[in-house]
Amino acid sequence: MMSFGIHIIISVLFYSLIMKRLLSIIICFYIGFNIQAQDIIPEPDTIFTSSTSDLFTNDSSGKLQVSGYLKNLQTLLFFNGSYPDLQQFKLIDTFLQDNLIHNRLNFEYNITNNLNLRADVRSRIFFGDLVKANPDYARQIDNANNDYFDLSLVLLNKNSFVIHSMLDRLYLEYLDSKWEIRIGRQRINWGINTVWNPNDIFNAFSFTDFDYEERPGSDAIRVKRYLGFASSIEIAVKAFDTWDEATAAMMWKFNAKGYDFQYLQALRKMIG
Repeated sequence: MMSFGIHIIISVLFYSLIMKRLLSIIICFYIGFNIQAQDIIPEPDTIFTSSTSDLFTNDSSGKLQVSGYLKNLQTLLFFNGSYPDLQQFKLIDTFLQDNLIHNRLNFEYNITNNLNLRADVRSRIFFGDLVKANPDYARQIDNANNDYFDLSLVLLNKNSFVIHSMLDRLYLEYLDSKWEIRIGRQRINWGINTVWNPNDIFNAFSFTDFDYEERPGSDAIRVKRYLGFASSIEIAVKAFDTWDEATAAMMWKFNAKGYDFQYLQALRKMIG
């Protein structure tokens, strides 16, 4: 089975800059798709090339699932007498344009009924005025998207054009009725609020980074034991070299008289 979705999102944000108004218009074009290997039947008029079609149709057991999306995010920044012109040495009216093409591919392979392998690739193309204005743009993007292991790559770094790709999910998972075990780069989501999550110690993220719905992953080992209805105990440890860099935690969840409770105990490295 294959499904597509197309969305167009327009967001208008206002900022205050040098006591003036800065208007930012962000336009997002989104295409999503989902493919399940067992449901694709090759026909003479298939939209896939022969090599791509073979990749999915050869797996008749349906162990491989592929999904993803393609987004185009365009940002326009309008300066009302607030942009510094270094040649004229004054503030002028102007606008800056920036573009982001964001592609995501999610791969999940069922090795056995209880063992899964997950690998998600996030690739982005940055180009425009803001990229051109920052010569260190590629390095900053690359450093901000890794954990313990370096699983990212700058494919192209030009004057105003940067291509960056990374594996933000890469883990082996074991599942049964009582246990859930993951090892590798994964999202450990212990916070349930939209903005502020004090117990989300593994994957702190910026709320303003709305282009990254999946949020960053951690190179970690996570073991979860189900104890009953809405009850479990979970232990997670991030990869580290010394105890000063360690981040580890235990969470116990349970339900009592219709209320959900969490007990969290953690060891986290100090920043600064």
